[in-house]
Amino acid sequence: MADFLAELRGCSGPKSSQDGSTDAANQDRASPGSSRGDVVYLQSQDGNLSKELRPLLPNVGTHVPIASQALGTNQPDAVNLWIGDDRSITSLHNDPYENFYLLIEGSKTFTLFPPVEYYCMHEGRYRSSQYHWAESDQKWTIIPKSSEEQIVPWIPIDPLEPDYNTYPRFRFARSMSVTLHQGDLLYLPSLWFHHVQAHRTTPNGLIIACNWWYDMNYDGAHYALFSYLRRQVLALDQSGLPNPIPKGVEFGDG
Repeated sequence: MADFLAELRGCSGPKSSQDGSTDAANQDRASPGSSRGDVVYLQSQDGNLSKELRPLLPNVGTHVPIASQALGTNQPDAVNLWIGDDRSITSLHNDPYENFYLLIEGSKTFTLFPPVEYYCMHEGRYRSSQYHWAESDQKWTIIPKSSEEQIVPWIPIDPLEPDYNTYPRFRFARSMSVTLHQGDLLYLPSLWFHHVQAHRTTPNGLIIACNWWYDMNYDGAHYALFSYLRRQVLALDQSGLPNPIPKGVEFGDG
């Protein structure tokens, strides 16, 4: 990974489209420890190491050999680079991918829930929004998208500080956590829910990771079971019926 970090640190900064000079405003917003205090995060989730960051790909690799052998393909759907600091948090969600996640610099803690815990997640539907930089106020604002079709499923729970009064089913969710350090590789199975918190371990404060997304198998019982569970839970929530778990009931380990 030393070659990768050297290559990454050697990448030139953003250029102005007008005169080719460095865009000081963008550079400031993208600097760790910016005086403005913005939380910045480089990620696009669309295979950025195969597109705009392609010069870095040879230092990472197009696939994970052990994953490719197990899954029967050496063609991941996407290879992504993630760069942030210890203030960046990924909210609780799941993905339809077999995820192989490599920590390059810094540390991250994954809080994990298996797909069968979906009932406890209180997934809702929310209008999609995006950040907008307001030059007049010099701050980021969140603006909802106008289209009625841009409604996305989202889990409104912070597993580190859950609100059991608002989301009572979450108290029954069974989780595990794992902390990655430099050089650690995590296999995150498809459809597993995960919340990610970053930790500063280096003077520059950067947390750098990359991951390989392999498409999941939609033919087996794994996807069918999750889809059935999700449909039943959503139907229950939309029915307006009371919570079927009586107060005081707790799950045990058997």
